[in-house]
Amino acid sequence: MIKNILSLSFCALMLLGCFPNILKQPAPKINYYYITVGEPFKMPSKKVAITIKNCNIAPSYDRAALVYIDKDGKGGLYKNHEWLTHISDLITEHIVRSFRNSDSFKAILSYAETIFIKYELSISIDEFGEYRDGTSTWSKISGSATLIENPINNPNVLFQNNFSEKIEVNNSDVSQIVIGLNTILNNVVSNIIIETWNAVPE
Repeated sequence: MIKNILSLSFCALMLLGCFPNILKQPAPKINYYYITVGEPFKMPSKKVAITIKNCNIAPSYDRAALVYIDKDGKGGLYKNHEWLTHISDLITEHIVRSFRNSDSFKAILSYAETIFIKYELSISIDEFGEYRDGTSTWSKISGSATLIENPINNPNVLFQNNFSEKIEVNNSDVSQIVIGLNTILNNVVSNIIIETWNAVPE
């Protein structure tokens, strides 16, 4: 009896050694998403430099996975649907590229590129994801934009404006949520470019 048990155990070990993939499950396929920059929004160039701070995003949304929230405050993450990196980095990259592509200012700088700061633009995001109101599904973005003159030595707030926009989407297709967020963000950033352009001198 013991001999038979040992023989069966030996065979089992041999099978595991020869065929390790038998017990392995295939890795889940992850769909990665990116925020694309829209058509350049151009205005006559002003001879000022704008320094853009890294985007500040609410911790609930600053992650790789896509987030959904319902009207009762319940939420979660879409498994196997992720941004290429944390969303705060993608949004910061989007804002900087949009401002540079607009050719509306002499220079667009990040904190790593300058010591002297004349105009500082900071953007905070409160919501960035899918919102469900019980009957419809929306891509939704909300937050605020603040432009400060001489932020280090003699700060003067030129504007602080709130924004909140949403687009109804098909909740059966996660890619539609991403497209909706792209559309909203391009619109929000275009408006911030206009507000910044109007707030600084020629």
